[in-house]
Amino acid sequence: MLCQVGDADVVRRALPAWLKDGLGAHVTVDGRPGPARDPGEYTERLCAIHPVGDAGHCVRTLETSLRRTGVSHVLMLVEASGTPEGTYANIARIGTEVLPALRASSPAVPGSG
Repeated sequence: MLCQVGDADVVRRALPAWLKDGLGAHVTVDGRPGPARDPGEYTERLCAIHPVGDAGHCVRTLETSLRRTGVSHVLMLVEASGTPEGTYANIARIGTEVLPALRASSPAVPGSG
């Protein structure tokens, strides 16, 4: 799950270049051509369905996902800013602004009760 706390434009600027290489190298197991995806459009789709935005939005998106799926652990792609500094800042914000709010509101989050 992509998670970026803060300005979603950071993801919109950095992620398409990452996706371009990955999408272009995609090979299906049966050798058929992979789906043709525009990296910019795919970035927009990812931002729309993942917790990307301010802390409150990230909390609400994760709460909804946890409630709907019943999962108790989530792996997050946290480096979508494209820089070490941006990644460290994102991890810090997830740890201080998102996870405490999830723990307070959801019994599904480890350490919440």
